[in-house]
This record gives sequence, C-alpha cells and structure tokens, in this order.
Amino acid sequence: MSTFINSTPATWQDAVKQLDEANQQFRKLRGIMTPLENKFVSQEISGAREKYRKLIEDGVIGEHTAAIQNLKAKLAEVEAKKARVTNSFNGPELAAQMAIYSQRIEHASKNGDLASLRAIYQEAKDSGDREKLRAAAESLQSVTAKFPASAQDMHGNPAIRAVNVLEKQARRDLQQMQTSPELQEAHKAAAEAVEILNQAGKQILRTAEAMGEVAPNGSSIHNESFNHALDRVHQDESGNFILKEN
Repeated sequence: MSTFINSTPATWQDAVKQLDEANQQFRKLRGIMTPLENKFVSQEISGAREKYRKLIEDGVIGEHTAAIQNLKAKLAEVEAKKARVTNSFNGPELAAQMAIYSQRIEHASKNGDLASLRAIYQEAKDSGDREKLRAAAESLQSVTAKFPASAQDMHGNPAIRAVNVLEKQARRDLQQMQTSPELQEAHKAAAEAVEILNQAGKQILRTAEAMGEVAPNGSSIHNESFNHALDRVHQDESGNFILKEN
C-alpha cells in the first residue's frame, strides 16, 4: 500500500501538502484496507511527520513570526503618521482655543440655544483657522447629551434633533482634520498586514491538522511550538494588538 509520501519535499509547504494529501487518501481508503495495510500506512505517515517536523515547524512558525514583525512595522508607521498630523497643529494655540470654545458651547448647550451653537460652529469654519475649527469641533462632541430635551427650535420643533445633526457634522469634520492621505495609506497597509497575520495563524492550524496534532473536535492544538507562536498575538478589548517578541 502506498501513500502520497513518495518524494522528498523541497519546501515546508510541499511537506505539509504531501502530509495533507496522504491524510485525505488514508481517510478515504482505510475502511477497505486490511489491518496490516492500515498499520503500514499509519506508520508511514507518522514517520514522515517526524522526518519533516523540523522543516515544517521552522517554516510555518517563521512565516508567522515574519507576519508579526510586518504588522508591528505597519502599526508603528500608523503611529508616526498620526503624530505628524497632530504636530501639524499649533499646540498652545489649540489649547487656548479649546478653553474658549468649550466654554462658549457649554453655555449655549445648557441654555438650549440651538441658534448660538450653529453660529459658533459656523464662525469657526468661516475663520479659516485650523486651531479654531478643531477646538469647536472637539467641543461639540457629546453636546447632544448636554442639550435640554425640552428645548425647541424657531419653528417649535424639538431642537435636540438639529443639535444631533450638528454634532455628527462636527464629528465628521474632526475626523477629517485628524487624518491625511499618508495616514490613510498607513491604515490600509496595517489592515493588509493584519490579514497576512491572520492567514499565517490559519496556516499554523492547517499544518497542525496535517501533523495530526489537532484535537478531534478542533478545540485545541497538541503542539507546544505552535501554541506558543499563536500565543504571541492578542487583542485587547479595544481591538489594539498586543504582539509578544517571542
């Protein structure tokens, strides 16, 4: 009885492919094989797994490690581009304008004065001053929650709806001010790096399956090296990556 383990693999990917094909063929034929044939093929596959174990583990874990390093580099680039956007504003002037606009918007919102809120934000827009516009936009965040629900607009309608629209517009404007084409490209590259890392993690699982080291229900991997590699990648509750060195 012969399996697909009949040639020396050139790469770790070839070794995994041969093992996977051998496993599939064995599962397909084992029901019509004699006990002796079953034993022979099982031993042959087990022998191949051990023979190519180092080649396979080094290869798949190396690919996963490279994906981690790639993501770290892309995330660092995102932070660098973010800092560049932040530093493009005049810090002291922004702080001064924040103090002014937060007070003005706080006063108008507490008084249920929709007209004043609109006028304050339009004034910041018309000024052409980036620090004023950002200060006004930031001060309008969560303004809906502070606005009296009973307040009405000039037509006698609930003003809070218009306040919510104004807040959403300020949020969009703020997001626009906090990005740049370079930052957007960095985010795109980071997203691609995340996908590469995800695929590398899935490849570890597929490799463990080919090595016969996955629990029958797929709940765990019985390979310390593979588990250690996968444990190097975590995300916190906010979705931020925590990448261990080794």
